Amino acid sequence: MKLNRNMLLVALAVIVVVPVLTENVILVRRMSKLQEMFSAARPREVPALKVGDVIPRAMLQNLDGRPVDLATDKPKILFVFSSNCPFCKKNFGNWKAIEQRVGKSNVLYLSVDPPELVRPFAHDRQIVDETLVLSRAEAVALKSFRIPETIQVARGRVAGIRIGVLTPEETNRIGLMN
Repeated sequence: MKLNRNMLLVALAVIVVVPVLTENVILVRRMSKLQEMFSAARPREVPALKVGDVIPRAMLQNLDGRPVDLATDKPKILFVFSSNCPFCKKNFGNWKAIEQRVGKSNVLYLSVDPPELVRPFAHDRQIVDETLVLSRAEAVALKSFRIPETIQVARGRVAGIRIGVLTPEETNRIGLMN
């Protein structure tokens, strides 16, 4: 009887642990491919975005064609993502929590994907009006090649930046900065 109990515990552990480990390995491989893709796309001479950098004046369009000024003097929070990035998908719950706290008009979602990939993704998440598609030139101007990226903007400058999936504490701390 004891042998059967031990075998049952081992089988249960395998059933629970193996899928979790497999999912993590898949996520790490996907992220590694995305990092390779973005590091290849990022010109070596363009430094990474940092606190204090000026947000470039750019009139972009949302997915419905409405013009949006990226660098207003009004505080904003920018969420940079790819619809293929598993970590970006993981971060959307955090970003939506921030959006609810600061107001929909104070956030912009910036996608590095082509519009045909972004549109269904944004529609499913109800962020069509707030989603802008960055061209390669716009991504270079913004110095934004790391995803997921959360950027706090105040007075036309980067006031805060966080790369990767936000922790609950970070999600609660991130807000509009004056």
